[in-house]
Amino acid sequence: MTARIALIGGQGYPLTETQAGLPALKQRLDAKGIDTGTGPFKHTDRQTIRDWLHGFRGFRALIGDSLGAGASALYAGDLDGNVDFVGGFQPSDWDPIAQGPTNKRVVVVAKNVLVAHCIWDPFFLETGGLGNAHYVISKGAKTVLTTTEHRGPHPDDWGYSQDLMFTHVMSLIGGAH
Repeated sequence: MTARIALIGGQGYPLTETQAGLPALKQRLDAKGIDTGTGPFKHTDRQTIRDWLHGFRGFRALIGDSLGAGASALYAGDLDGNVDFVGGFQPSDWDPIAQGPTNKRVVVVAKNVLVAHCIWDPFFLETGGLGNAHYVISKGAKTVLTTTEHRGPHPDDWGYSQDLMFTHVMSLIGGAH
């Protein structure tokens, strides 16, 4: 199956990104023949991401960290038809996309997403809210949502969390990993 995945960095990307985070995930996906384009993209590259995924006829996904996690859930709604997967590493509580009272912020996943996975840290003080928001399903959507609570430094997109996200997306694509 052909697959295209937009990786989306958070605020300060690429300056704040570690090589073990999204760049390592990109290498892992590329090694499996998955098209990650010129990404990771910045969380402000909404039109570029839309243009790149629009009309693609294969497995389409968006995976981001911090503000990129919120962007992934939102930008999927810019696309016609279903989006196969949206993944987020520690969506930021300070993201304007997040809704709800402080310490209980959520990011609503677009209705056209089939499967979503959010890894978040439920302890506000550990990340200063940078990784405290989590995904919820849009009203009326049929999205299958997995949320994983994992305590880790922000944005927690390496090691255990990256392995978990990589395994999940690869199981949906059907590729050996």
